[in-house]
Amino acid sequence: MHTMYLYERLTFKYRDGFASHDRWGFVGPVRVTPPRITSDGDGLDHGATYLQWATMPRGMDYTDASRAIIHTAGGNNCRHEYDCCGCVLRYVKVIRRKGRRILFRTSESFNY
Repeated sequence: MHTMYLYERLTFKYRDGFASHDRWGFVGPVRVTPPRITSDGDGLDHGATYLQWATMPRGMDYTDASRAIIHTAGGNNCRHEYDCCGCVLRYVKVIRRKGRRILFRTSESFNY
């Protein structure tokens, strides 16, 4: 397991590729397992899909943690002004499990 530092995006003034210019708030650290590949994708439009488990520290709110996982692990860094650039986009789905455990799935697709 390793530590993932979670940040929540507070403003949405800029596109994802320029999200670093928005305001972000630190939510806290969570312990996460290494990503496990559940699907390799087709190598064209759809990339791999990963599953990871996270353990929230005591006192961390589930809603804040899930929103921060989506903001931290998802999105893209594309700064192109045109489509078909091939940049990866990550979509995150968070599923609450028992206690302080969170399962999240990250799916990749490419801008083709």
